[in-house]
Amino acid sequence: MFTLIDTINRLQPLPLNVVLTGGPCAGKTSLINRLKTLGFNTIPEQAIRVIDRLQLEMGATHFCHWRIHHPFEFQEMILQAQRNAEETTQKDNMTFLDRGRLDGLAYLSHHGVGFSHAFQDKALISTFSYQVIVNCETLTTFAERKHTGRNESKNESSALFKVLGRTYASHGYTVLPLPSVDLEVRLSLMLNALARLLDE
Repeated sequence: MFTLIDTINRLQPLPLNVVLTGGPCAGKTSLINRLKTLGFNTIPEQAIRVIDRLQLEMGATHFCHWRIHHPFEFQEMILQAQRNAEETTQKDNMTFLDRGRLDGLAYLSHHGVGFSHAFQDKALISTFSYQVIVNCETLTTFAERKHTGRNESKNESSALFKVLGRTYASHGYTVLPLPSVDLEVRLSLMLNALARLLDE
């Protein structure tokens, strides 16, 4: 019987990239922060950094208005920030990412916004490849965070959870759904699922 520490020690040295995705308030950042304390490489969510910068430049009210009317431009900024973060990370052991490049495709599809082939290629083609996608279910303790520039409801977050899963799966990625449970239970479920997947 492997302990959680055994599983961590087994996974950490592997040069694999695992994306944590899901709708807003899905607990991704809490998981990423916990994984970082356990010694894993992590890449934080780039959308938050883009939102913080744009709110500083535009002001919160103007940013919210701009984001609604410029969804494609917004996702282009996030995708470029994501690619930059991936290109500068070390690639010699397991890395967990708070969202991946295809998240933008899912968000635009969800909102019925078209995108160019160039944008899709930029999301799909990269030297930084993903091996597994962990799709985090929206937390039952959903909390709106409009002060952060996010305006999705719990229902919309749940819908995005499904769209994100379909988007990654349709491009050939292995997608592991992660239920809304306690953080430590989630951590154990995820790491054990990754270990089993590698054994197959």
